[in-house]
Amino acid sequence: GMFSVESAEWIRDHIDIVFISCDGMPCVHDFQRVSKCGAPTSDVLERNIGIMVQNPKCQVGARATITKYNVHKQKEMIDYFYGLGVKVLFGDKVFAPIGGSSEAFNIDYKTFVDEFVEARQYAIDKYGDDFFYGTMYSSNFDEEVIYACRSCLPTPHVTPDGYISCCDMCVS
Repeated sequence: GMFSVESAEWIRDHIDIVFISCDGMPCVHDFQRVSKCGAPTSDVLERNIGIMVQNPKCQVGARATITKYNVHKQKEMIDYFYGLGVKVLFGDKVFAPIGGSSEAFNIDYKTFVDEFVEARQYAIDKYGDDFFYGTMYSSNFDEEVIYACRSCLPTPHVTPDGYISCCDMCVS
């Protein structure tokens, strides 16, 4: 979501489905994700989301990294994103960085699941079919499968190193 107004307008006019990495309200997002020079980034994301949601054919979703700083704020996140015009939110537990540790942000799986389930029900009760809250951890629960991977979805991803892949977890 960190791009120019011109790029946001082009995406609005030419792309049908867009997902932005955003960790929720500015107080959390700006703590977890700063620019290369250390500046907050939520204002740019909010601006670009606002531009893209102007086109009703452009479905704008968000993907939030859930850490100890927002695990108990998932209901607030749902309301925040809904207020921005986002209709789909995926919240996923923080992953350890390649070659590193996520201990500074980490939460246990039980806490994540308990809070996620409660927040998902909140979204259903409050917004019905007008908002979806999910997690990649719930993929492939609707039928028996031999693989549990999102790469079976028809969604190309740009990897962090600039390649196109069917997998958003793939790096060279």
